[in-house]
Formats: sequence, structure tokens, C-alpha cells
Amino acid sequence: MRVQQNSTYMGSNSLTGTDAINSYARSVNADITQLCRAINGMIRFGVGTTGTNGENIYGQWLQITTNATPNTESTFTHTMGNIPVGYIITWQDKAGNLYQGPTTGTLWTANTISLKCTVASVTFSLFLLQ
Repeated sequence: MRVQQNSTYMGSNSLTGTDAINSYARSVNADITQLCRAINGMIRFGVGTTGTNGENIYGQWLQITTNATPNTESTFTHTMGNIPVGYIITWQDKAGNLYQGPTTGTLWTANTISLKCTVASVTFSLFLLQ
């Protein structure tokens, strides 16, 4: 039995028989191990709430304070360069619901989002998703 050369796993020399199968299996195992390490504990949103971009998950952290009048739209600037598809709230300083999606109210743009809150002047930490 002869295994054809595979540039990804076999290198520049072709191996034959059991040696080729074992070499290929070790290479595949190493790739799977690396993939598992990347997935298990290595996928992160990024650091901080001060506008730092996401690390493995594309997006941007924002800390915002909503309008002093409840249910009144406020516009916030971001630097993603793309229109966000949504957000995840990770913290807020008091009770209140943040609302308004990318297609309701003022349309979101590649550098702004517009949101409302049911309570006056709530500070939120959120992660914009792309």
C-alpha cells in the first residue's frame, strides 16, 4: 500500500504502509488537539468595557448612559466600521430595560447605534455584535 503525498500532513516525503498512516494520524491528532485547546477556554470577547475590540468574537465593548428622559432615544458612537447586528448587556447600574434594534427607530450605521431605556440615565456595559 502506498499513501499519496499530502502537503498538509505528509510533508515533502511520501511514506508507505503503516508508517504513512501513523504519520498522518499523528498530524491529524495534533491539529485536533490544537483546535480543542482553542475552543476550550480560549474563545473570548476581549478585555474591558472602554471600547476595546473583541478578541476572538468580533464586536466592540461600549459603556453608555441613556437619556435623562425615559423612553427617549440616544445615539452612541462606535468604531466597528460595520453595522452591528445586536448587543449583549453585561452590566447595568440600576433597573431598566434597554431596547431598540438595528431596524427600529433610527437605523444603526457603521459608526452609530440608537437605543432607548425605560428608566432615566441608566449606565450599561454592552458588547456590540457584528
